Amino acid sequence: MVVQGQGRIYREFDEKRLFSEFKRRSKLLIQGATPNNDWEWLTLAQHFGVPTRLLDWTDNPLISAYFATSSGKVKAHAEIIAVRTSAAEFVDVEKDKPFELGDVAFFEAPLMASRVSAQGGLFTVHPNPSSQWAPGLDEIRRFRISPGKRDEFRLKLHGIGINAAFVWGDLQGLGDHLRWHFTKGIPFASARTGQKFVLPTPTAPSPMQEQDTPA
Repeated sequence: MVVQGQGRIYREFDEKRLFSEFKRRSKLLIQGATPNNDWEWLTLAQHFGVPTRLLDWTDNPLISAYFATSSGKVKAHAEIIAVRTSAAEFVDVEKDKPFELGDVAFFEAPLMASRVSAQGGLFTVHPNPSSQWAPGLDEIRRFRISPGKRDEFRLKLHGIGINAAFVWGDLQGLGDHLRWHFTKGIPFASARTGQKFVLPTPTAPSPMQEQDTPA
């Protein structure tokens, strides 16, 4: 999101100017269909790292677990945040305009890139990106993963096919995945060599570990 930071205060004028510049300059670089509306343009801008009023979510808890354990400080807890939504909280992309909303709302990401589909992409749209958004306590759940369990979670996710190659769906993701494989010394499953990937047997959590997984 566009937020206050590094001495720069958010102004809607700056956000709209940045968005217009992206639309103007990217038209000759787009491979495939050109976005049809501002919702698709915002999705594309977010996809390529342009600061926008969008915040990324997913409807797949396994994708959430991947991002939680593969990012952030390795010595800090990873956290998965789940928010309950309803159909009334989703925008109508045919009628609503992203720069005319009064409240935070959800919208399903149009399939502008392979990674959007793989990640089960959703967004929240924040009319004032510099303001903190705080859903009601009965609408939000937080699940923590301790630092000592990060690698174990990533290994188990990899065992069921959730890794950088799948999540990003492009050459960059494949490169990240192979680098992780090499760094961790994980053998590749191969029909040619007969190697197999063995998924560790999970242990049942104690009652005190239902929402936290201490090392």
